[in-house]
Amino acid sequence: MKNGILVLAALAALVPSARADDAQKAIQAQYDKRSAAAAKKDVDGSVAINAPEFVAIGLKGDKRTTAQIKPQLTQVFASIKSYTITTKITKCVVKGDSATVTTQDAVVVVGKGTQESEATSEDTWIKKGGQWLRTQNKLLTSKIKSNKPGN
Repeated sequence: MKNGILVLAALAALVPSARADDAQKAIQAQYDKRSAAAAKKDVDGSVAINAPEFVAIGLKGDKRTTAQIKPQLTQVFASIKSYTITTKITKCVVKGDSATVTTQDAVVVVGKGTQESEATSEDTWIKKGGQWLRTQNKLLTSKIKSNKPGN
């Protein structure tokens, strides 16, 4: 009987971890969808991971909503040949239907030249209707790695 209780306690301890793993996988899938949309220069697909109340916070504390970001993305996508973003989750803390996620982004923009950059962000996510949506993106670091002029 004592061994059965220990097994149940061990299994119960795994449930939150399994939920956190499931949440991290679902959130990573959202980032991957955004990356695929950005590669196609699809503005709506690029912001589809954002909740209606989404806000992006820049390094200096400036704030932008999805409605403000969309026209900027449209302009950027129209002026470049390609845009590649790869997002890797480096930390994910899940509490119920919310998650705080730290990410590392690698971005390559090809226009008249090629610019490579990397950034670290802290994102806040909520689960609504079975789907994870990003409510906030706070940029922590941003660095241009290379800027090669084109022909």
